[in-house]
Amino acid sequence: MAHDVFISYSSGDKAIADAVCAKLESKKIRCWIAPRDVPAGQPFASSIVDAINESRVIVLVLSTGSNKSVHVLREVSEAVDKGLPIIPLRIEDVEPSTEMRYYIKSLHWLDAMSPPIENHLEKLANSVQALLGITEVSTQSEEKIIAPAPIQKSKRLPIWAIFLLLLIGLGVLGGAGAWILNQQNEVSPTFLVSDEKYWRQTDGSYTTILRPPEDSFVWSNTNFKGDLVFTGKVSSKNKKGQIQVVVYGNGIGFSKDCLIFTFGNGIAIIYKESIYTGDNHLFVKEGDYYLQETFQNVSIEIKDGIANFYIDDQIIASTTLPSGNNRMGRIGLLSHWEVPVGVTYSNIKIKTLGENQ
Repeated sequence: MAHDVFISYSSGDKAIADAVCAKLESKKIRCWIAPRDVPAGQPFASSIVDAINESRVIVLVLSTGSNKSVHVLREVSEAVDKGLPIIPLRIEDVEPSTEMRYYIKSLHWLDAMSPPIENHLEKLANSVQALLGITEVSTQSEEKIIAPAPIQKSKRLPIWAIFLLLLIGLGVLGGAGAWILNQQNEVSPTFLVSDEKYWRQTDGSYTTILRPPEDSFVWSNTNFKGDLVFTGKVSSKNKKGQIQVVVYGNGIGFSKDCLIFTFGNGIAIIYKESIYTGDNHLFVKEGDYYLQETFQNVSIEIKDGIANFYIDDQIIASTTLPSGNNRMGRIGLLSHWEVPVGVTYSNIKIKTLGENQ
């Protein structure tokens, strides 16, 4: 059976895992969970590997049991190797083991330790839907009663009039088609606020209101593919404020092939994949790079293997992209967790130069 989500869990957490599966499937999200979906007569290990390969998202039920489970660790490792997004759902107050932390240290966790569990499962389902690009569609339909029009004898139009109407129609369709194509190139994406206690959303603006933890992002609901131009406005009342825009992210945290554009606190940087190791720096420059109370225009252009970073139409960073970068994913907004908060993003638009998924 085709599925979207693989649920990784320890056998001692089967009740919670089954509840996760039931909640997701109630939202029409197809799940794979053992032992239910292991085909009869097929080796357990190969079934697991095949199921992970065919998944789009991994939900990890994180507990004391799964923290120590060799099988769960192998499943997480397999998912990381495939570049799949992982959502850890922590159901116990437990820190990941050294081996587990290696794989999930940069991911945003969902805590589900306080009752009722249903609230946490609803939040999990929303996160999965955002990753999959699913929106709930109302199944209610409106019944329309149309009164029959009185039958009238129609007069046949002359041939010249028919041709004239066809020409006018083709002209209108052509103009409308060109307008639609132009509009499709520019998107004003909506963003998923992953934790409202760290972010405030008003009139299309997104503001950090507390010091966020590591990897606390606001993610776009749109998945972009190919070259693009990101534009927006940023401001901060604190001179040491710093913005980060993550392009081609996996919707959870820093991930393989993502690019991170950082500006503020006296520095301009373009990273790949993570901000935590020096070898991820594609471009680093110190100087008069500070946010202001008044809004500044931010522009990121990714085209033909080159990434250009602008503030107020002045280029501040440019780099060649790593070879093999798949240029596909979501846009993330972040106020860097190590510096003072209070950064505001607004008027965000994205012009796609390639294919938009």
